Amino acid sequence: MEKEIIIVPGESINEGSANIRYPEGQILNVKGFYEQDSHIMPKFTEMKDGDREWVEVVPEGLDLSEKHPLVISWHGGGQSGWGQLFATSWHMVAEKYGLVAFYPNHGRDSRNNTEFVEFLISYAKEKYNIDDRRVFIQGMSAGNMMTSFLSRTKPELFAGAGMSAGPDNTTLFTDPDADLSEFGPIPVYQSRGERDTLCPSTVEGINRMLLNMSDRDFWLKVNGCEMLPAVIKIDGRNNYMVYRGTKADVVYRDVKWRGHGQTIDDAEQMWRQLFSGVCRNENNEVVMGEPIDPLKTDDAVILADGAGNVFVNSEKKALTKAPYELLQYMEVPEAMLERMPELKDKKNVPSYGPFLYVAADDVASLFGFETEYSYEGQRVILKKEGCRIQISAGNVASTVNGVIKNLERQAEFKDGILYVPVRSIAEYLKKIVIMQDGVWYITDHAGEMTADFAAFLKGYLA
Repeated sequence: MEKEIIIVPGESINEGSANIRYPEGQILNVKGFYEQDSHIMPKFTEMKDGDREWVEVVPEGLDLSEKHPLVISWHGGGQSGWGQLFATSWHMVAEKYGLVAFYPNHGRDSRNNTEFVEFLISYAKEKYNIDDRRVFIQGMSAGNMMTSFLSRTKPELFAGAGMSAGPDNTTLFTDPDADLSEFGPIPVYQSRGERDTLCPSTVEGINRMLLNMSDRDFWLKVNGCEMLPAVIKIDGRNNYMVYRGTKADVVYRDVKWRGHGQTIDDAEQMWRQLFSGVCRNENNEVVMGEPIDPLKTDDAVILADGAGNVFVNSEKKALTKAPYELLQYMEVPEAMLERMPELKDKKNVPSYGPFLYVAADDVASLFGFETEYSYEGQRVILKKEGCRIQISAGNVASTVNGVIKNLERQAEFKDGILYVPVRSIAEYLKKIVIMQDGVWYITDHAGEMTADFAAFLKGYLA
């Protein structure tokens, strides 16, 4: 049985700064520039070597006769090592899984920080019997930049890199002609927030979504990954894509409603979903093993408005016809304007929807039905063991196993093809539909999709 993490109660501060050192027993929940969630500050040791300063957390009773992993976690701009300790749960992960966590105070000089991290690794190996094949690096915001820089310039030092929030101000990610042969592979876990809008102005025309995508794609190329995800998964507010590489894997996580910061569970998710299964061998090559909680693809059908392809359990397949999305509109009568004057300047107002229409043949293929057409293709029976669905063009009435059911909107017959509203089919099959910006994710559990995740999926399915 795994060691249980004890979540200790304390006083929550909902206004404040992530850069202020608060007294013991307080919990900081900042919803400002840094959207930081914290925990009660644990016991830690502040260390100093010349002008180098860092915080270290070592579990009580750690058996130093055995080798242990090391995590070096870098803070955001204007913060400090203890601030990063306050805002991430690496100390809990260290206690639970038997590893050592360091939190350096870093500066803006990349050369000095490179020397600093090399010093920390050497120091930790000597003092805490660290396994130099299992050294990990993680950072948030400016710490994300430091993690990204060290992963590009010194990948051989680390078994994995965790990048939270961002940003990164390098043009390297956005140069399609960049020579990437000089960069070494490293397993990467990127954790991003849907509402994180911080984006460097150094790259003209870039926005947050494009920067995240370019940053991710850089590591896909360096690690020899397939450009299509092997795993697509939505778990609550967490949206995941996992890319398999010939040299190393990449895990991409996008968090619904999250702003600029790191989630309190970033550390353990990184550990359980990637870091716990990777190391470097005696030749310093990346070894991809099985983590504690390997991310597995959802049993899901993923469709997008106007896209000619579909994901079925993360496998991309072609459709016979692209689906189309529409809203039901209504004219606004004068009598309604008297009661609802706010509609005065709107000629047409969405009544309900959206609806995604999918060709009946594609519906049959996606959900395992056989088809039986009549009335010159305008009526279809979708049938498989235990389920028989009848749908006709222009009719909101349907039957499921002989019982009348109301379609969310009537079926449509266009250019000799019968299209059916796919949400009704999903509901008949007891499935859940997650929608975002024209992307329809049909699966067996609830969840929320981020805008960037939807945009990535739409791009893949186009």
